Order: sequence, then structure tokens, then C-alpha cells
Amino acid sequence: MTLLEIKNISHQYFSIAALDKVSLKFKKGEIHAVIGEHGAGKSSLARIVAGMQRPLKGELYWEGKLLESLIPKTAMEKGIRIVAQNNPLFENLTVAENLLLDNNVGLYPFITRRKNLRIAGEYINKMDFALDPSASLSDLKLADRALVDVLRSLYHNPKLLILDETLEKLSSDSQRQLLKVLNQRTAEGLAVMFISHRVDDIYNIAHRVTIIRDGKVLLTEKIDDIDKTNLIRLAYTHALHSKEVQTKETFTQILRYNEAIIKDLPVSFVIFDCDGKIRIQNMAASKIFGEKNEAVQILDLIPDENGKYRTILQEALNNTKHKTYYQIPLKKNGTEFLFDMTIYPVMERSTLLGNILIMVDISEKEKLRERVTLSENLASLGLLSAGVAHEINNPLDIMGYCLDNLKFSGINSEQMETVKGIEEEIDSVARIVSNLISFSDKTISEVTIFDPGDLLQSLIHLLRVKAKETGIVINFSRTETRCLIKADRNEIKQVFLNLVRNAFEAMPKGGNLGVRLDKETD
Repeated sequence: MTLLEIKNISHQYFSIAALDKVSLKFKKGEIHAVIGEHGAGKSSLARIVAGMQRPLKGELYWEGKLLESLIPKTAMEKGIRIVAQNNPLFENLTVAENLLLDNNVGLYPFITRRKNLRIAGEYINKMDFALDPSASLSDLKLADRALVDVLRSLYHNPKLLILDETLEKLSSDSQRQLLKVLNQRTAEGLAVMFISHRVDDIYNIAHRVTIIRDGKVLLTEKIDDIDKTNLIRLAYTHALHSKEVQTKETFTQILRYNEAIIKDLPVSFVIFDCDGKIRIQNMAASKIFGEKNEAVQILDLIPDENGKYRTILQEALNNTKHKTYYQIPLKKNGTEFLFDMTIYPVMERSTLLGNILIMVDISEKEKLRERVTLSENLASLGLLSAGVAHEINNPLDIMGYCLDNLKFSGINSEQMETVKGIEEEIDSVARIVSNLISFSDKTISEVTIFDPGDLLQSLIHLLRVKAKETGIVINFSRTETRCLIKADRNEIKQVFLNLVRNAFEAMPKGGNLGVRLDKETD
């Protein structure tokens, strides 16, 4: 049953035509893909259906009735929801608050924060997505923000859901789960306008596909009635006019067209026959395989070090089912690439005629993902360090109070020296804790003038009990005159302490440790 019918919609921006007499039908229980080159008019059509802009000409019929005026509020009341490329989300609100925003002014009235979190949590769990409803939107990754946008639209149980270049923003796990949800919702009557440039996604989920070129509908077909080669050729090239289109082509007929048909595709596109000889390739593929030579097999162009890549191509020569491979490495001419690859068999009835190889270079994308992951991990480490540091501060404060009590409880001079030494060490720990708290900041050393001999003397005094337990005798000698240096006292003390500890570990059965401080003169 038709839910929305578009009749002769036309629109333009200044003197540039965006849509020209576009007519379409969106049916209940159907995912209808709309594809075309950048600037073909897909997003303009989506905004008109969502009431975000008014067409210059044409009519819209909702469940058979003419829509006199369509604005966003009316569209949402009818049950139309759009996940556009730049939908606004509220960065300062939580996931739950973004999900439960109503159509007009804000959150549903009389819902407490706790109830808000409970409702959103139950909804997210029911949909089987990994999202924390209490998380602030500003703390989420871009893929999870896109997921929140989709779930916000689905929460309102739309009759028509518009997804404008949405699926590619999601993580692979979220994509798979969303496809399950969409299949379930369409079985219940949901209609979906699915705008995408990813051919694999279209064939995975769409029931029908409409190709728009230069603002005009080129054709609308059931997805099973148009092969991928023709879909790419018709949607992304201007080599043929619509009156020249044939709906069925054999492999031999495809080869008659010049490489210009596919030369500007933003992916590497290669057609090779059952002998592995390249028959057609575009410019992007030429950068990898070199200029086309029909006498050479594609496997001969791949260095032996690319074992995984060669195995995939070898299997494709006799394979009659399409396959997709992710993150396949390829080394060629001293350059390393990383590709997502899809291989489609070209069949004439039950006979394999050849294969289409589509390669998407994800090298830069993967490097960017690794940098983002590293950045997120470092940020998490900083937060963890700061949290641990704050927890350490509490017992340090208590230890300081205890030492203050000891100092005023009538202890003797030797005990007082020990207390002062402990206080100094607590100050050192406090400095380390402070550095952890300011993990991401550039810490400035506190440089002072001091006598390293006094510093060594205090350290040895503190370590005397440990030395006695392990049977180590420390012999310390220093110059008679004071030796002053300018440095960070805490860092120098850490150096001395590490040296003494290493000496202790080297003498587990005891021994003599000599420590001597000399002053060199020029």
C-alpha cells in the first residue's frame, strides 16, 4: 500500500535546478533506496518530504490525501522522521535526554531524571544497542552520536523514516543491529527512504531502488531486477542517456563500452575475465595495476609478498558468489595500501563470464581511526591517573595529621628527625600525585639551591632501619666544605633513592655500601 506519493516535484536554488518533475511512491513495509551522484538532488528530495523546505512545483499525497502544506511540525505529526546529514543534537544533554525530546519544546513534562534514564535505558536495551543513557552526548564518539540520532527518530515510531547518508556513520556492530531493527520495523509496516552511495548497503537492505540523475528520476526498479554493474553505471556516470539504457546486459556487451564509463568512480574498478585478464579498469585502478594490458593476468601484477591478496583473486576466478573482504593489505611499488574489497561474479544464466573487482582505499581512514583511538586511550589514561591521584591524596592528608600529633606529643630529638624525614617523603609523594592530576599539562620543575650532602644524609637516616634488617652497613663520607647545586630537589632525591635501592637489591645477603660525595673543581 502506498504511504507517500510524490507527483511532479520541482525545485531549484537560484538558477540551478535541483529537482525536475520527480515522481515517486514510497510503500508501507518497504525500504526504498534513492541513489545518484553528489548534487543529483537526493537530499533536496528528503528535505521536501520532511517539510524542511517547500518545492516550487508539484504535489505530495499522504495515504492518498493531498498535503496542502507540509512543514516540519506537520510532517512529524504525520509520522515522518528524518535523520539528516547535519541533524542538531544537544551536546550538553545526556543520551536519555536527547532520545526523549518531544516534537516541540523539550522533554516530556513531569518526567524525573531517574524516570527519564529508566525509560531510555529500557528502550536502548530493547533495541539491543550498547549505549549508556546517562552519558553526556559530548563524551560520545561520532559513531555513537549518529546512533543516538537514529534511535531518537525510531523512538517516536515513525511511519516513514528518512535516512540520509546515515548508515556509513555508524560502527560495524551498530550497522548490523540497525539492519535487524529496520527489517523488524518494515515487517510491521514502516516505510524507509534510504539515501546512500554505498552499493553493498543498498543490495543488503533495500527492496526497491530509484536512480536520480541531474534532478530527474532515471529509473525505479525492484532491487532484484537490476544488477550491480548497471546500477553503478547508471547512477554514477553520464556516458549514456536514459533512452539508451538497457535493463539487462551480458558480460560481452558490458565490455563494448569505453573505460570512460567508470573512469571517475571514487573507487578502483576492475573487470577481469575467467582467465584473470583485465578487460576494463578505471583511472583509480590504473594507479595500482598500471596501464591495462589484456595479455597479462591480474595475478601477474601482484607481487608475491601479497599472499592474502593473491589468494582472494585466485578464488574469485572460479567463484560464482559475490564476497566482501575487509582491511586487505597490498604492497605495490614500495607503497602499502589497505583496501576493503568486493568481488562480484558476472553470470550469464549458469555460466561464469568474469568478475568485477571493486576496491575502496581505506589506508588514510584507518590511520585516522588509529590516531583517534590512541587519543581516546590517552584521554582515558589521563582521567584514570587523575582519579587515582585524588584517592591517594586522602590517606596522605591523614598521615600528615598523624605526624603533626607525633611532633607535639613529647618525642625525643632522634624521633623528631625521623618524623621530619617522613614528612619530607610525604611531600614528595604529594608532588607525584600533583603531576598525575595535571597529566596532560606541561609540568614545570621547581628549581632550588641546596646541598646534596644534606639530602643524602637525610635519605640514609631514613633507610637505616631497612639496611639493618638486610645486614647492610652504609658508609657515607662527604666533603668538609658545603657543596651547593641548583636543581629540582625532589628529582635529585629520586635519583639518589633509586641508586640506593638498586644497591640494596644487589646485596640480598647483606654487605657494605659506600656512599661518597665529592666536589670536582675545574
